[in-house]
Amino acid sequence: MDWRGASVTRRHLIRGAIATGVVGGVVACRASGPAAPAEEGKAHLRLMHNWTTTQIHSQAMADLVREYTSANPQTEVEMEYSPSGAPYVVKLQSLLAGGTPPNVATLLLDFLPTFSKPPALANLEKLLSARDLAKADLFEGPQKSVSAEGGIIGLPYISTNVAAQVNLTAFQRAGMPPPREDWTWEDLTNSAKRLTRQEEDGKSFYGVNLPWGAGVTTAQHWLAALWQAGGEVLDRNGSKASFHGEAGIDALQLWVDLLNAHRAAQPSTAQIDFNKGDMAIGPNWVGAVGATLKASPPFDWTTLPLPRKKQSATTLSGHALTVLKDAPAPAASARFVSWFTSGPQLARFNAQTTTLPPRRSAQAHKVWQELVSSTPQLKAYSDSMQFARAAPIHARWTDMGEVIAGAVNKAMKLESSPRSALGDAARQVDQLLAQA
Repeated sequence: MDWRGASVTRRHLIRGAIATGVVGGVVACRASGPAAPAEEGKAHLRLMHNWTTTQIHSQAMADLVREYTSANPQTEVEMEYSPSGAPYVVKLQSLLAGGTPPNVATLLLDFLPTFSKPPALANLEKLLSARDLAKADLFEGPQKSVSAEGGIIGLPYISTNVAAQVNLTAFQRAGMPPPREDWTWEDLTNSAKRLTRQEEDGKSFYGVNLPWGAGVTTAQHWLAALWQAGGEVLDRNGSKASFHGEAGIDALQLWVDLLNAHRAAQPSTAQIDFNKGDMAIGPNWVGAVGATLKASPPFDWTTLPLPRKKQSATTLSGHALTVLKDAPAPAASARFVSWFTSGPQLARFNAQTTTLPPRRSAQAHKVWQELVSSTPQLKAYSDSMQFARAAPIHARWTDMGEVIAGAVNKAMKLESSPRSALGDAARQVDQLLAQA
């Protein structure tokens, strides 16, 4: 699972994966938190995760597990690693089918619907007090991403969203001021048109990189523009498509014009890299900050929230900790999850892994604020959590996303108008919804 937000097609995971039965990297830890009631006795919790030993996420998780069990010796937490992507999903399904699910599992937000119908995940509102759940402390996007019919089916501990990387040197050379934090679609268009040029070596320098030409990843990025224009993916009941309305048409027309009318964006086949100085503006996930800092490109750069039209919006992804409904010790599992995903712990975990806090208290925590102060390129991503939104939590979302991406790509290649492409896609999505 790509914690930076690149989606993996759920349909392909289920159809193309082979259950390997591998559960490696088991770490048993004694991991400060509230004491469990004495009458429950000792609890042994299995925590299934997908972080390899080479990823800082694994170490950060193990550190918190040790802290919790040290303060709560009646609870033992055993970390069980399973490879990410297809093996992870299939392994968890296999454990569920065999009646031996882990007590707690980390899940990519995209995968929550796979395990919500039939419900394999516990409703945490029935296991935790309102104070321990602290829903109001979650940013709206993360909270909605773990909300299902009847309650909360997980607590987010990693968030990631999309902001714009901006090549300041390109603006300086063109004699242009860089965009402001409250920039608009019009500002994006004007900047991209003026900054696109042909280099002396014949190579094109593009004003903006548009993430089209792919599958669900394209849909994830385009949803941000849809929301910025005031549109929604589905209607209020979640039973009909609504992305093909005027807001969706405006959002897709923006992309089509940047590529075709203004020739300010790259063709989908172009291999361009912000770190190599191939573009002026590049929408990207928060993980790109670390990659660009490591690359140390020969130009000044910053980040900004995505431009707005009617409102600010960006795309959200991330991970949540879930409690498996039929596993033993659900109360002990829920207490551990509540503690792990509370503000002080999240601030440390997110700072250590350079992922975004899904809670307001974690974002305001000294540890996180010190990181943002020392790495100011994170500020746009951190600030964008106020209006970050996840794709619909629906079992057919991946299929819907592929249909939407197909419509975007068709319009970008001028094979159809935005109105026609989205209208056709909406009819296909309505059929998917009717089958759900």
